Amino acid sequence: MIRFERVSKHYPGGSRALTDVNFTIERGSMVFLTGQSGAGKSTLLRLIMMLERASRGQVVVNGLNLSTAADRMAT
Repeated sequence: MIRFERVSKHYPGGSRALTDVNFTIERGSMVFLTGQSGAGKSTLLRLIMMLERASRGQVVVNGLNLSTAADRMAT
């Protein structure tokens, strides 16, 4: 399960990649991520993979809140 709760990502200089994003993807679901260039698709994936941290909100993957998890956890 992947859940975004009021997730925003802002970069230095004021650039906004995501603003107040909310969604839940249930285990076993198939989803497609589409959108225009610059819409935040890569940023969203980078947040899920813990390559970046959200500026605001919570990203939860399989019950683990990534905003409180250690950086890039060992598997």
